[in-house]
Amino acid sequence: MNIARHPAWHADPRLVTPCPQGGQSLADLERDLLELLDYSHFALVKELIQNRLTVVWCTRLARAQDEAEERAVEARLVAKVR
Repeated sequence: MNIARHPAWHADPRLVTPCPQGGQSLADLERDLLELLDYSHFALVKELIQNRLTVVWCTRLARAQDEAEERAVEARLVAKVR
């Protein structure tokens, strides 16, 4: 199954922002993502969890509406890295 064709891929923001919410552990996040994908994409969930910060920042950058917003996202990223 192509993961891009899975209905959850486009419908659920948790797939493109895989970070724990409100005290949620990484194990809880992993379980939630596996449930969301019908337990059929364990390797993808593992990659999302391991690379969650990269996924989050790239998603924020991709969603930027204009160059000014892109620069703001980039500035926040640089500030977080330092």
